[in-house]
Amino acid sequence: MHSFVKLTALAIALIGSAIQSYAAEDDVNLYPYPIGRYTPYSELSTEIKDAATGLDYTQEQWDVPGVKEVENHSWFTLNNTSPFKITDFEMHATTIGFTAISWDCWVNHYIDYFWKEMVDEGAAQYWIALGYTEQKWNGTDKFPPPSEGKGWAELSSEEQQAAGEICYMSQSWDMLPMPYVFEDVEDEENGEDEGNGEDEGNGEDKGNGESSSASGIMVSVSGLVSAVIGSALL
Repeated sequence: MHSFVKLTALAIALIGSAIQSYAAEDDVNLYPYPIGRYTPYSELSTEIKDAATGLDYTQEQWDVPGVKEVENHSWFTLNNTSPFKITDFEMHATTIGFTAISWDCWVNHYIDYFWKEMVDEGAAQYWIALGYTEQKWNGTDKFPPPSEGKGWAELSSEEQQAAGEICYMSQSWDMLPMPYVFEDVEDEENGEDEGNGEDEGNGEDKGNGESSSASGIMVSVSGLVSAVIGSALL
């Protein structure tokens, strides 16, 4: 029994190590999917409705992510910087289910960051994939990037992947009203895995589609865990 416990602990450690390795290797951002924010207003709990009201959302603004001015600002700005500071912002945002880092990705998409801050956060590479440079971001280069003004369906698969990494979904990129529908069946049937973020509702992959490399890693680890536990039972 003692050997079984030790080997099971080893198996658990291997799973954690594999997940961390995958996230580091593939730069996967595992920020939790904010279910509260992507629930239509009519379906919200009273508590979250009160929090939305505290952030000055109307029902119409809540139901179309991206249209509310508050979403153009980062967690830090809304907590600290006049004239954008909102009284009790952190309390209301936390009630909805956000942390600073998940707000900045899922709501603000790092738009309020300086370029260097985005580089430090690891998000600049995705905006680069969408055609931005530091000069375009800072406004010194006035020519818009190729992705600006494109609908989700017009983005290349690489651009969709990059957009997913900064927490866009196809519906939020196109600023469509909720409810959002997450469908990945057609892509699976066609053998496509373009990372278009439409399976984000399960909170498993930060909106860029379920990675085949992640699946491969977990299958390998699962097999290893089974082998370890099986050997302990012999």
